[in-house]
Amino acid sequence: MPNLKVFVYVSTAFAYCVHNFIEERYYPSPIETDKILTLLDILDDKKLDKFTPTVGIPTCIVRPSIVTSTAEAPVEGWINNVYGAMGVVVGCALGLLRTLHLDLENVAEIVPADYVISHFIAASWDTAKRKNTLLSIENANPDVPETERALIYNYVSICQNPITWRRFTKLNELYGTQVPSIHFLWYYFFFPSKHKFVHDVCTIFLHLIPAIITDTFSSVISHFTTRQWRFSNDAVVKLWSRMNPADRQIFNFDIDNLTWDSYLRHMILGMRVYITKDPMSTLDKGREKYRKLKIAHYTLLTVITILLVWGFISLIIRIIKMTRRNKDYLEDMLNMSDLPDTNDCQSEIPEFFAGCNVLITGGSGFLGLLLIEKLLRCCPDIGKLYVFMRAKKEKSPEQRIKEHFDNPVYDRLKKEQPNFSTKIIMIEADLSKLDLGLSQESRERLLDTNVIFHVAATVRFNEAIRIAVNINVRGTKQLLLIAKEMPNLKAFVYVSTAFAYCVHNFIEERYYPPPIETDKILTLLDILDDEKLDKFTPTLIGKWPNSYTYTKAIAEDTVRQYSVGIPTCIVRPSIVTSTAEEPVEGWINNVYGAVGVVMGSAVGLLRTLHCDPENVAEIVPADYVISHFIAASWDTAKRKNTLLSIENANPDVPETERTPIYNYVSICQNPITWRRFMKLNELYGMQVPSLHVLWYYFFFLNKHKFVHDFCTIFLHLIPAIITDTVLFLSGRKPISVISHFSTRQWRFSNDAVVKLWSRVNPADRQIFNFNIDNLSWDSYLRHMIPGMRVYIAKDPMSTLDQGREKYRKLKIAHYTLLTVITILLNFVTNNFYLVKINYNIKRKIYNSENKY
Repeated sequence: MPNLKVFVYVSTAFAYCVHNFIEERYYPSPIETDKILTLLDILDDKKLDKFTPTVGIPTCIVRPSIVTSTAEAPVEGWINNVYGAMGVVVGCALGLLRTLHLDLENVAEIVPADYVISHFIAASWDTAKRKNTLLSIENANPDVPETERALIYNYVSICQNPITWRRFTKLNELYGTQVPSIHFLWYYFFFPSKHKFVHDVCTIFLHLIPAIITDTFSSVISHFTTRQWRFSNDAVVKLWSRMNPADRQIFNFDIDNLTWDSYLRHMILGMRVYITKDPMSTLDKGREKYRKLKIAHYTLLTVITILLVWGFISLIIRIIKMTRRNKDYLEDMLNMSDLPDTNDCQSEIPEFFAGCNVLITGGSGFLGLLLIEKLLRCCPDIGKLYVFMRAKKEKSPEQRIKEHFDNPVYDRLKKEQPNFSTKIIMIEADLSKLDLGLSQESRERLLDTNVIFHVAATVRFNEAIRIAVNINVRGTKQLLLIAKEMPNLKAFVYVSTAFAYCVHNFIEERYYPPPIETDKILTLLDILDDEKLDKFTPTLIGKWPNSYTYTKAIAEDTVRQYSVGIPTCIVRPSIVTSTAEEPVEGWINNVYGAVGVVMGSAVGLLRTLHCDPENVAEIVPADYVISHFIAASWDTAKRKNTLLSIENANPDVPETERTPIYNYVSICQNPITWRRFMKLNELYGMQVPSLHVLWYYFFFLNKHKFVHDFCTIFLHLIPAIITDTVLFLSGRKPISVISHFSTRQWRFSNDAVVKLWSRVNPADRQIFNFNIDNLSWDSYLRHMIPGMRVYIAKDPMSTLDQGREKYRKLKIAHYTLLTVITILLNFVTNNFYLVKINYNIKRKIYNSENKY
């Protein structure tokens, strides 16, 4: 455009709201142009904005803050949307919005629309007028400050004429109640709060169904209503000074002289007419409807109060009726189980592992410990056992491997195979590092590996996406590339999870399309820094509930892509809990998943869980899972030639026939519901209370989120904060994260698991039992509870009498506290009415003095 005089770009005062003080200048772009173009190639379904340079064009940027209705022209109070602050006013006025996450002392950064338009026009005139000067500065001297090259205007109110949110809402209430619309849905009732927790509590009590409508809006706007920015607006002031008196009359944008009281009075009227489409002729009808809504409002408050009191009384009656169903106390149930002597057993699996060199990643984890123990104890002629170990918590790999075998899970192994340590070879490695952090010597040493169990993963549900991808995806890819260099590799077992593709309701034993390809997600990590990646994570993982399942899904596709020519299988266990039989009944060393629910409720911290009691608790015993891993590796090696010939000869053969995938779940053969699971835990938990119990057992499963939130307020309070904080700091999953799996029901196929069991001979079935069909949940949970007492709470059975006595005292304290709470609730309810009556009297006096 050869005759272009000016280019005005309308931005926003909050474009760089990541800064506390926003000046009238350029800021560094949040992402480079080339990187954002690469993102476009990676993310086909995402559209990203890009910024086009404007060199050589007379340009200005105007940054208005939150634009509200007109002040004067062309008509007072005109508005046609409910964005930002307007949405707050309309929501309150109609009775939909009753609470907002808002700091009343912060400035409501609003500006009238007609003032903004006048500023736009004046800015374009001034930029065109100074065109030659601006371009000569830009071309001649690149060192001239950016503010002198392209004009930037922060058009805000805080610098000259600020108004707080408190005054803004008070004036809106004053004028809004004077001209109520016939479209009112409820009586005006608004309580803003600067504290998120208080706001969330108010949301439950004051929103109900309206909360569904307004929460999305209020959660977005809260970022701007709870924070305070400082701005410079020198360019705006200078622009006003360059305008002559005549233009100031026509294009007024001097916010310094704006009267907020008059402005808001007209704004309320404008919203009534232009937003709700309610003419002033209906004012009498609106006032009459508002009077009726007021009566309905206080009637509803009375009913709710009565229901709350009745609910608490019913709750106390229900609690009193709860009795122990079994008075017989368990003694120590943790005697070691004896298995048949495997040395003389005609077994194929131990024979297969004889002389085999095995590599195990994740050997220091829960499953890794059990896998090492099982292989060494039940396959005594096994060759070398390579165990990956990295430095952690200021301990070297050498220190960690030495302490590793002090775990009580190895006690039985030490008795049966005292020389097992000669087979262990520690390999220093780190899956998150390039080439797994392996030295050249270690890499060459691993070339004689025959079987790989890739168990390592970060299992934190809310792990940062970069860490999760580096370990679960990049680590898997690098391990597969190393595996291709192993000439005698017989089997590669990848340990995934049954919930990797939990976005599907029915999960079969087959590959699924990944959420994103391996190489694309790795490229994405190279493009974005941690801050941008973390903010982008919710969009990236999409329907997946967390970074763990998301990266596990990608990793399965990594195996599909990079395991060509390698005899591979994928095992997908569901929620792994304590051991059922071996090497010791009830052994567990973590509080992940279902175990965390049981432990939290047992010690008195967890009292409510968002969970459908009739859904299946998809849990499987750890020792059964380990036996399945080993059997799957044997079967994959046994069928190696068949699998690889199918893969190479006929690409049209179903994927399930190329790479065996096993859904190791309980629902298909031996399901247990959450209701029964927790009832059995309650039964056996009360029989062996720990000395470390913090409160009396008091636990509810709630299918509905609202009921769960309600119970959380009354039953958790500080304990809930403690529970989630402890779990978060220890890298475990907060209870709210688990609810995704406790409130949904999946269907699985497990034909491959059943067929594998049919191929295992009777001798191996005795040693490597993974037939969950014959598991007794009653017996299993009877041993799991004492196991948690001993191995998690570190409370030996010798303190059982002391634990029972403490539990008896906590029961007395529990019922005493419930009585006190009931009395206090009744007191607060009665006084609430007195406070509201006093408030209404004062407001009527105020309204009469300031009558419209």
